[in-house]
Amino acid sequence: MKIFVAKNAGYCFGVQKAIETAEKSINQYPKPIYTLGPIIHNNQVIKGLENQGVYAIDKVNKVQQGTIIIRSHGVEPKIYEQIKKRGLKIIDATCPYVKNIQNKVQKYYQKGYQIIIVGNKRHPEVIGVNGWCDNTAIILDSIKEAENISNYQRVCIVSQTTIIQKHFSEIVSKIIAKSREIIIFNTICNTTTKRQEEAKKLSKVVDAMIIIGGYHSSNTQKLVSICKKYCKNTYHIETYKDLSIAEIKTYNKIGITAGASTPDWIIKEVIEKMQNKLSENNEKQIDFEDSFENTIISIKENDIVSGEVVSVNENEVIVNIGYKSDAIIPKDEFTDDISLSLKDLIQTGDMIEAIVLKINDGEGNVILSKKRLDKKKAIKKIEYAYKNKEILSGKIIKIVKGGFIVDLGFKQVFMPLSQYHVKYIKNPESSIGQDVIGKIIEYNPEKNRIIYSQKVVLEQKIKEKKETVLNSLQNQKTATGTVKNIEKFGVFIDLGGIDGFIHISDLSWKRIKNPEDILSVGDTITAKVIDLDKEKGKIKLSLKDMEEEPWTKVFEIYKVGDKIKVKVVKITSFGAFAEIIPGVEGLIHRSQISYDAVERVEDFLTLNEEIEVKIIDMNKSKKRIGLSIIELQKKPIKKIEKDETVYQENENLTLGDLFGDLFNK
Repeated sequence: MKIFVAKNAGYCFGVQKAIETAEKSINQYPKPIYTLGPIIHNNQVIKGLENQGVYAIDKVNKVQQGTIIIRSHGVEPKIYEQIKKRGLKIIDATCPYVKNIQNKVQKYYQKGYQIIIVGNKRHPEVIGVNGWCDNTAIILDSIKEAENISNYQRVCIVSQTTIIQKHFSEIVSKIIAKSREIIIFNTICNTTTKRQEEAKKLSKVVDAMIIIGGYHSSNTQKLVSICKKYCKNTYHIETYKDLSIAEIKTYNKIGITAGASTPDWIIKEVIEKMQNKLSENNEKQIDFEDSFENTIISIKENDIVSGEVVSVNENEVIVNIGYKSDAIIPKDEFTDDISLSLKDLIQTGDMIEAIVLKINDGEGNVILSKKRLDKKKAIKKIEYAYKNKEILSGKIIKIVKGGFIVDLGFKQVFMPLSQYHVKYIKNPESSIGQDVIGKIIEYNPEKNRIIYSQKVVLEQKIKEKKETVLNSLQNQKTATGTVKNIEKFGVFIDLGGIDGFIHISDLSWKRIKNPEDILSVGDTITAKVIDLDKEKGKIKLSLKDMEEEPWTKVFEIYKVGDKIKVKVVKITSFGAFAEIIPGVEGLIHRSQISYDAVERVEDFLTLNEEIEVKIIDMNKSKKRIGLSIIELQKKPIKKIEKDETVYQENENLTLGDLFGDLFNK
């Protein structure tokens, strides 16, 4: 037997770069480390990276901290923005060939060209490229699709890097006649083209072809497709364990190639195992042949298998799982919603995983269930999310007694009304259709009980915001916020996650009866922090302390003996208070109001009345100022008749001077 190995088998440049980037990131960048989607379609490599702390995720919002690696397939621009907004480290391992396609698509889309991508619309590379033209590209994967597109004035065509050259050319030929101006970029990777050409040539001269690569790998599947055209004995395997030595040993010439996601060690392992087994003596070969034959047919119920969809109709999906007969997934084992069309859910050529229900349905068919496997996977995700307190995104799809049903994308769970929000919800029905984020707070598989809560996530965010504000205020003298609520005793200020409070006495140096005389809801203010209790989360503010204390100012302006104008602001039984300057009041004692007896202050003074007074006392330490009206009046000296008063204008005059006429008589 002769074995021929293709020169360009295995890792391409882009995949090699992505793997090296992932391995280097382990000790260089913030952990945890994630790849956005499997970094390559090779389970062995992915498991190896997981063992080193690099995990594959499918959505950015599942990551709270750490590093995200953009895999070689590339992503659309909005993904970069999502990662940046979450404050995560970005490591871009996009294949240079893919990056080149993205740049071309963006450039010609901005110039007004209709972008056409020749490739599989479900492939992550194509999805990412489409994002660089705002997801407006026409994606074609068949000649029929190309024949049915409309005419366009200006067209720019690019290709998926891993498609077959002949396929690309055939599709382009159908588009050329439908556009007045057309720009064509053959963006099939050179390595891909070489690998496909080698596979074609090799498959023409050997008795059997072995294609090594992930069952989900697009480029590996295309190698299998090419080789099957020229060599009917074509085998697609992931590892040596998938290879039937019993069949291989019957061929004289065997060709081996591998997809771009297949590492060298797997290729070497396949070749070494083949050589070792084929070099054993005949007795061992027979023993191995029997056991291997048993292994190849030994699938059992509840096994998880994967394969390629070969046919889809209204009632079932036919899958090639590499068994002696194809497997069937009945519609009711594919989806819970039997009103949906299977053709809208899956396409021929898609790869799928399912669980084995029956080895033989009586007609030799294997019966699978995708739905039950999805449920198993969903439960595992729920268990993981519960144990690791993972945040899960979902959508409220309906209201039930006591709460809501939330669709997490992989499972529907119950969220009690009390766990929906930190605030009371008056109209729960209005929440249907809303996106939510939450955690699994209770999981009891025995009782099939799963409780989802958005409230715990919101509370955590509020707590984090409060801590952020409190920490920021620790070394600050002022805080800026918005008036949230006004009460008779003071004002609550929203500081962006936590409330501060200004007591009415701290709003102004002036005498005020109602805080609304100073502030309105919605006002933005800056106040002085006068007390901060981090443990209790309390912040006391002062608005008046943002201004110079008027008691300091008044002693700089006035002194005892000054005549000043004041405004009466309060009347009491013992006198009246008058405003000297805003925030400073002096007392006019009842004894200083009039020389006449003052029984009722109201009979002499009225509120808001402006009068002239004399400062007769100033005490800075006690913040007390005495005012007098009578000090500015003529002093009465004698009563002559009822209601007649004589005032002394000159203290040196005698009674004779004043009442001489009376004495002369």
